[in-house]
Amino acid sequence: MIQVLSGRIQVTAEFLDKHVVPLVVEPDEMKNPRMEVVGESIVLKGDYQTGFMAIGIQVEFKPSAKDGKLIADLGAVKLVTGFNAPAMVRQLLVDQMEVRVQEMPGARMDGERIELDLPAFAMGHNLDISGRVEALDVHAGHIEIVFGPL
Repeated sequence: MIQVLSGRIQVTAEFLDKHVVPLVVEPDEMKNPRMEVVGESIVLKGDYQTGFMAIGIQVEFKPSAKDGKLIADLGAVKLVTGFNAPAMVRQLLVDQMEVRVQEMPGARMDGERIELDLPAFAMGHNLDISGRVEALDVHAGHIEIVFGPL
């Protein structure tokens, strides 16, 4: 068991690509997925598979911490052209996110917000972590997460 008494970790885009992208992206839905930390957002980029055609897409998430949980609010959804995606594309993405989030232990979706209970999520991946997320700060190129005891 990992018992968190207090601490701050730094999460880089490389970590997100290696450890988070495989958990949140189905390979048959998005090709070449990658994550970046830009401004105050985490940006997922890739080629979204729609039937026989792939469309370059960029999905922005606004991360935060609340009540001991990691929060990710869906922000802008843009096509590779830089324009906002049509409402139909956004809704299709939200629908697929709901299905994927239901498969993730410790995660739930409320509208366009994903809430992640880290100890429950870790337990679902055979890790025993006791601690709660206290705060989350987004910086250029990385995220800092502050943990405290349960």
